[in-house]
Amino acid sequence: MTEIHFTEAQEYLRCQRKWYNSNYLQLEPLELSSAMRFGGCFHQVKEAYLKGNVEPGYTRETLGDSDNRLLFKLFEVWREWYLDQSYQHLQIEEPLSIMLHGAKFIVTPDGILRDDDDELWIDETKTAGQFDEDRLMLDLQGRVQMLVALENGIKVAGVKYTQVRKSNPDTAKVEIIKEFELRFPEGALRDAAVTVDTVVEQIVLYRSSLETGYLDIDRAMLRNSNPISFMDCMCPFEKACTAAWMGREQEALTTLYKAKEPR
Repeated sequence: MTEIHFTEAQEYLRCQRKWYNSNYLQLEPLELSSAMRFGGCFHQVKEAYLKGNVEPGYTRETLGDSDNRLLFKLFEVWREWYLDQSYQHLQIEEPLSIMLHGAKFIVTPDGILRDDDDELWIDETKTAGQFDEDRLMLDLQGRVQMLVALENGIKVAGVKYTQVRKSNPDTAKVEIIKEFELRFPEGALRDAAVTVDTVVEQIVLYRSSLETGYLDIDRAMLRNSNPISFMDCMCPFEKACTAAWMGREQEALTTLYKAKEPR
């Protein structure tokens, strides 16, 4: 059975060429950006703590010494903040799924928690340079996780976003952690449902067409349409796209990227 994770659908929405490289060719950069490594490591440490490892002291990715020190300083701030809350985690990094167009569509929230009012919430923690509630209100991920949870009979009230600001707690002059509690209206959830349904259908069709070998990849797998962002879109495949202008895309994909490890 075909499995489509939310991250795959999100990549397809952002850039079809990125989806093709990342999810069909199963490639990833030899080196991830420092921001991606830091965010991933923070989630690993948080997950380990919530699952019972009181003093997690390792991460899979290698960070520089300064980032590694900052990671655990921020984790200690988050842990103190978390212990002050009256939350009970019912699920931690457990996948939820529904069937769409013959494929298993999967989301993996950071967790499902119960607050002191006995309401259930999607738990999402994000590391960022600054707090940004407006951007969270447009977040497709949280809305989709909420939808899939509801489809699985988990009556969540909304999404609790916890933003951890990437700043040294020893010198920071403003707060490090801020929580945003969003109860997405029915219209926002309906729009998210239509978006995901359409994207999953297209991915299923593209995968089928790619397997037959009759699809013209350069015509079908469109790149980011904005020429400026095309050259500086913060995409992990940006260098491959730049090389494509010189007819050296395959060379770039071979030298700058590697096959993903199995999930």
